Amino acid sequence: MGELIKSEGTGLVSLLHGKGGKMDIPKPFERDIFLFDTHIAGTSYIEGIEELEPHLNIDDKLDFFREPDNPHDNRAIAIKNADGVKIG
Repeated sequence: MGELIKSEGTGLVSLLHGKGGKMDIPKPFERDIFLFDTHIAGTSYIEGIEELEPHLNIDDKLDFFREPDNPHDNRAIAIKNADGVKIG
């Protein structure tokens, strides 16, 4: 029982770890994952929104803020880009 057994590297663990195996297992975050698609309300009230649109890109960070004092909807959520420009 005191002897060590050396693996030949041909078992299931070796296959899963890619050591000589032909199995291609995706790694976490290896590809883009579609989260959701949505419409932003209130864009028609944003002054200059047409000029802002060409500067919005996929993967841009957007910040969401509650607007309890919004006169039109006390449950409104403001959406701003990384520069703090309101887009909805």
